Amino acid sequence: MNDSEFIRRCGCCCNSCNNCGTNISVSILRGNMGPRGATGPQGPIGQTGPTGPTGATGANGATGPMGAAGATGPTGITGPTGATGATGATGSAGPTGATGPTGITGPTGATGPTGATGPTGATGPTGATGATGPAGSDGADGADGAAGSTGATGSAATLRVGTVSTGEPGTDATVTNTGSENDAIFDFVIPRGADGKGTDPSVLTAYSDAAQTSAANTALKFANNSVIFGNAISHIPASANFVIAEPGVYLLTFHGSLKAEKNAAPSEQQATAAQDFALNATKDGTAIAGSTILVSLSSGQTKSVAFTTSFNAQNGNVIQIVPKQSNVVFTNISATIVRLTDE
Repeated sequence: MNDSEFIRRCGCCCNSCNNCGTNISVSILRGNMGPRGATGPQGPIGQTGPTGPTGATGANGATGPMGAAGATGPTGITGPTGATGATGATGSAGPTGATGPTGITGPTGATGPTGATGPTGATGPTGATGATGPAGSDGADGADGAAGSTGATGSAATLRVGTVSTGEPGTDATVTNTGSENDAIFDFVIPRGADGKGTDPSVLTAYSDAAQTSAANTALKFANNSVIFGNAISHIPASANFVIAEPGVYLLTFHGSLKAEKNAAPSEQQATAAQDFALNATKDGTAIAGSTILVSLSSGQTKSVAFTTSFNAQNGNVIQIVPKQSNVVFTNISATIVRLTDE
């Protein structure tokens, strides 16, 4: 009998023996536990109790492997366009793309109005001088200009042969003017030939004091001979030709005065400007190297000229002094030819 069962049998209304004043001494002896009886049948399930408070969230478990993608669902209806957002900051410039093909040229637009003239730029450097163009044809002669006043009379130039001496074999021949430009005196030193060859020097000087007016490319004439030494050179007075009679090396010296006549210039427009006049020595019609003289003269101006050159000659060659222009007056001219040696 358990404790509850004992109280019921006592009949105490307060279920406590201490209230009735009766001292009851009860001794309950517990026997050994008997064997467990068989499990009785399960009783009916009781009513579900109220839900307890939510427990704390547990730690996230490891992410499981991604499952296979499901089939794409149908595209939903496009929603309304949202309000435009604020413009974002400009990003850095990307690399320049490749140049696209040139488009078709459009039609030319109408010419715009002419703009205002800009300021004049600085003068650029002078370009290289271009090639000289071909000479133009001579213009028609203009009317004669008024005659200029007569200039002062100049002193006439003269030429004389001074001394002719023999130098040693192998030395150079020399011609020295011991006078002045207007009164020339030429001293000649002619080297003696080597012994045993029998070569003797020859000298011929011809002159003309009177004025003679040139014709273009026509030889001057020499009125007189003053010195003739040897037989290698000959000249007939009043002729233009000096004839070589022996082969050899020769020296030629010329001296004279020339004056440009009025209207000697190529055209009247140039009559008062200085013009170039030339002359040279020729051998059988061909200019001898080193003999050309170029003189710049204004109309009516007088100048003295001279040259010395050497040349090789053969028997029968003809030497002449030839002006290249017309209307130049030559006075007090003199030419000396010296045979120096055999070739």
